[in-house]
Parts: sequence; C-alpha cells; structure tokens
Amino acid sequence: MPTVNVHEAMTQLSRLPKTGDEVRVGRAGSPVARFVVPAQAAAARSLGLLQGKFSVPDDVDAPLPDGVSALFEGC
Repeated sequence: MPTVNVHEAMTQLSRLPKTGDEVRVGRAGSPVARFVVPAQAAAARSLGLLQGKFSVPDDVDAPLPDGVSALFEGC
C-alpha cells in the first residue's frame, strides 16, 4: 500500500487510487488518512425505470376537500 505526503495527495488525488486500491496519506512520516476505492462502483441511474408500474390520476392537482385543507392552514 503506497504512502504519499499531504501535498501530493491534495494535488494528485484523482490519479492516486485505482479501483480496489488503498492509499495512505502521511504527514511528517506518520499516516493521517487512508483512501479506499470501492471495488464496485454504483450503477448509473436510468430514466423510466418504473414506467408502466403505476399511474397518476387525472385529478391529481384538484383542490383538496375542505376538511383536509383546513389541517394545513396556518402552517
């Protein structure tokens, strides 16, 4: 596991660790931090994942009944 000084870590942080690697950052010969890259990156989000799983009613933006809207007055 490589050890780099604080200055090198600050200027070249994006280049130091590779997937699954671990890098120690040291100050005056003593380790002060450890960077670990996850072995598996998070999957990218995709749009439309729940398409067709539910539907939005046509009156979704209709006014609330009087009893319900009174609960939110004065908040």
